[in-house]
Amino acid sequence: MCPQKQPDGHSSRERADDYCRLAAAQGRYRYEWLGQRSTGEEFWGEILLTPVQMDTHTLLHAVWRDITPLKMAEQRRRESEEDKQRALDAAGVGTVMYTLGSKEVVLDERARTLLGLPPDQARCRTPKLSGKCTPKIWTKPARF
Repeated sequence: MCPQKQPDGHSSRERADDYCRLAAAQGRYRYEWLGQRSTGEEFWGEILLTPVQMDTHTLLHAVWRDITPLKMAEQRRRESEEDKQRALDAAGVGTVMYTLGSKEVVLDERARTLLGLPPDQARCRTPKLSGKCTPKIWTKPARF
């Protein structure tokens, strides 16, 4: 049902024992687990363990949900972000992100360098940037 080791390097048996103890101590425990199908194919599951008292015995009830598609989407997003960052680094450009209505701008390291902002100023309110991001003539309303 699982590979010998989990991705964190610990044996699956040790991790399973740890999680069972945590569920018993906390009343429930939720975690992600690398499983293995009978075909040998690995898959990701989210497991919720809940101790249930049955007469004189305590059973651990497990709800197991396959989250492989979610994990694959997360991996593709991370790879896409890494590819984007490599392309931006190679082009020597920075990124400035502004969420409409937030009045806050988030700049990456290259954008802060290009704008002459200190390294610790990754987030700032838009008025602080008005003189740095646009020429002064652009800050005045256009007349038609």
